[in-house]
Amino acid sequence: ALLFHLKVSGTLSHTMHKNNRNVFGKKVVKVVFTGGPCAGKSTSIERVKELIDKQYGDQWNCYTVAEAATVMYSTGRISRDELIGPRLKRWQRDIIECAMTFEKVFDNIGKGEPTRHTIVLCDRGAMDPKVFTPQYMWPQILEEMGTNEQQLMDRYDLVLVLHTAPDLNYTTENNRLRREDPATARKIDMKYADVWREHPRVFEIESNSENGMEEKFAAVWNQIELLLGEE
Repeated sequence: ALLFHLKVSGTLSHTMHKNNRNVFGKKVVKVVFTGGPCAGKSTSIERVKELIDKQYGDQWNCYTVAEAATVMYSTGRISRDELIGPRLKRWQRDIIECAMTFEKVFDNIGKGEPTRHTIVLCDRGAMDPKVFTPQYMWPQILEEMGTNEQQLMDRYDLVLVLHTAPDLNYTTENNRLRREDPATARKIDMKYADVWREHPRVFEIESNSENGMEEKFAAVWNQIELLLGEE
């Protein structure tokens, strides 16, 4: 039985940006892991890092970037429901800027690395806050930041959209901040896919089986290895 299916937007021949090499000629690339609740992002990131360190550690340094929103929500008593109007606008902008700051730390490490290539695995990216931002507010935030969606997407070489697990595998037990029921989770899941749809190299990976995580990860790892092997 088919355990997953892969949707592809863009082109498989998409190559790395020309500015993705540092002064030593070493590659510096970033990958976004996104998708709805209980999609396997955190597990996939951990496993990808483990495999890169084991199989490619002599050529690549691998770093992981925590999800900015999770870091911020974990710091204290912050309720998404209480964030409205100007408070929500400031909050969403802060999440974007926080994510970009986290990423910049590892961008800078990669730029100064003389002997190995660098790959940065991001638990969500700068476009993800759009999912929880009112439609009228999003352009205002980008204008205030002096940026646009194209520039935000161009920060990343590969986007992996891991879709929410089927109902039989859906759980909130492994994330204390997760509160969505399966139906709500699926709606949110599709919104994450939508906000990244214009990226030139985005892959959507769905799990359609109770045993689908292994097949889902195989698809993830395949895309990572393709990226590692590119010139």
